[in-house]
Amino acid sequence: MLPLLCIYGCVLGFVSWAISWQMNDPYFLENIFSSLAQLVSGVLVVISAYPEWLKEIALLFPFAEPVTYIKTGSANLMYSALITFIWLIIGILAYISQIKPVLAKGKHHY
Repeated sequence: MLPLLCIYGCVLGFVSWAISWQMNDPYFLENIFSSLAQLVSGVLVVISAYPEWLKEIALLFPFAEPVTYIKTGSANLMYSALITFIWLIIGILAYISQIKPVLAKGKHHY
């Protein structure tokens, strides 16, 4: 389970870096993701106790299913792998859109 969670964390770290690369604060999105991850993963409170709107938000992140598996012994880990793959695609697209201006100018804006 730990290797899966490490991969999920790396993917979300890549996504947050790729999106906030050209921002004044490159850690902006990482701070948001790390704060949200504790809430939406079900570490503090079991996801089944969440209101419906928060359950839907929690399922947009890959950590809910592995934490549920650790707590209950059963979960849909393929769903979290699919969500992680979608996040990876978002990160790659963000990276491509961020790198184009850098390559066009020949240097980073910092």
